Amino acid sequence: MAGRLRVLQCELADEEPRIREEQLVAVLDQAVASEQPQDVPSFIEELLTWFPAAGDGSGSAPTPVIKTKASEPRSPAEWAGGLIKAWDSLSPQDRDALTATLVEGGVIQPTPAGVGMPPEVEQDLRSKLQLQPGDRLDAARVMALVTILMDFLSFCDQAAWRLWSGTGASIAPPGTDVRSNGPILKFVRNYVMGTDVNLPGLGLAPELQRLQHLMRGVMGGIGESGRVYGEMLWTVLSPESIKATVGTGFTKSKQDYWDLFEARASKTLDRDEIKREIRLAIGRYVEDWMKKFNR
Repeated sequence: MAGRLRVLQCELADEEPRIREEQLVAVLDQAVASEQPQDVPSFIEELLTWFPAAGDGSGSAPTPVIKTKASEPRSPAEWAGGLIKAWDSLSPQDRDALTATLVEGGVIQPTPAGVGMPPEVEQDLRSKLQLQPGDRLDAARVMALVTILMDFLSFCDQAAWRLWSGTGASIAPPGTDVRSNGPILKFVRNYVMGTDVNLPGLGLAPELQRLQHLMRGVMGGIGESGRVYGEMLWTVLSPESIKATVGTGFTKSKQDYWDLFEARASKTLDRDEIKREIRLAIGRYVEDWMKKFNR
């Protein structure tokens, strides 16, 4: 309080004495009002010890007389109570200054500003983002990120299941048991509302893992489809396959081989048949992948 009064005196140095007095009295009234009635006299008495008495005319600043009380030393609880009481009357700037002093003195450890989430959740987020201890999270942007990721998650969910079992371009093999359990946002909604506890086996975590496996299966199947389709073509159209089917001997002519090749090629190299075979190759890969996951 003594420091605040001195700062206020400096700020009001160019004002009229009446205005300075009104401002100082207002600050003192506020401070006194925060004290218990029985503590007001000792508060005023102790505050006065921090200001010099009237000068003796020598022109030098008198030395403040710091009074010491003959009472027992304060307990840690009393010191903490006094600090808490003082904290309530401090301005935001004064609080920052006090915090910085305590950090510098090693009383408290510096911590990054939180964003309103449980400490363990925030720590997990900071770890996944590979943030340094002093890096600050912006609370508003963290909240906005939730909405952005919800849009992305919904898009991935719809795109993956539409590719798997959508009409017209489905890659799912006939009779597959791999089916969607509904929009992923339904599981997110149940999770954030806490109603997923009544849905055993259909929680958000297993459904996200299921979507992840489906997407990994589709991506892996695309990479494998070329190899699978190439092996199928070689099996059907290779010279060895044609010879093995037609047979060899004096009774077999080149025309016999060509006729079989032409018959197989006309069916196998059809555009619609190629698309069907590639989709089937991807679908079988995904189905096998999902079965491994379900086990």
